[in-house]
Amino acid sequence: MVLNKNIILNKFDNNGFVILPLFDKRKLKNLQKNLSILINNSYKKNKIKFNRNINSINETINMGMINLEKENHKYLSEIYDIMSKSTDFLNLLMNEKILNIVKILLGLPKNKNLLINSTTIRMDTPGISKYTYGWHKDENTNIPGSNFVQLWAPLFNKVSKSNGALEVALKSHLSNFRTNKTYSEKRKLGKDNRSSYNNTFIIKDKFKKKSLTMNIGEVLFFKKKLNTQKWIN
Repeated sequence: MVLNKNIILNKFDNNGFVILPLFDKRKLKNLQKNLSILINNSYKKNKIKFNRNINSINETINMGMINLEKENHKYLSEIYDIMSKSTDFLNLLMNEKILNIVKILLGLPKNKNLLINSTTIRMDTPGISKYTYGWHKDENTNIPGSNFVQLWAPLFNKVSKSNGALEVALKSHLSNFRTNKTYSEKRKLGKDNRSSYNNTFIIKDKFKKKSLTMNIGEVLFFKKKLNTQKWIN
């Protein structure tokens, strides 16, 4: 796929986001394979019974994580910590195309060094609401006021509106009304109200909303001023 710099910048500036098919499918398969191995090892280590008739890696990942969560959340947390620091995961981000797109979106020269901050793999089992956020803008709390591009991508399953697609308030990046910061949002985890009352009504009245459905291999780049929410796992 030939990427046109001007088209990408135009979409990013007008919409506040752009979705591009950039992940290396071979590297994705390696990541999926190694996650399934970690899940199987956790089953054996913690003496958990598992269905030996499960043959596909995808089914091992999905059912494996759900069952580990049911047994004990710490089993899933251990895998979460290992995967987010694994070379398989970090190699996905070290894709030259991805790095170049970020530099284009930030208006940086090709030889400019980038700081990659807060890389994680979200592993949330279905129906757990304490890991969802209401409307908010993300902030880089490590370097306050810095300019950055946020990346979000499905790694194991395609994302639809019904299973947890990120929702955006279209063109909200062009407005400067005050909104919650990531730190404020995180303090509300475990509570019923995870977004500011005022934010909800400002966004409801002023902006159109869109759920960003995505396929495996696609990467979402969005501006730090874009309002997003995720209510469903």
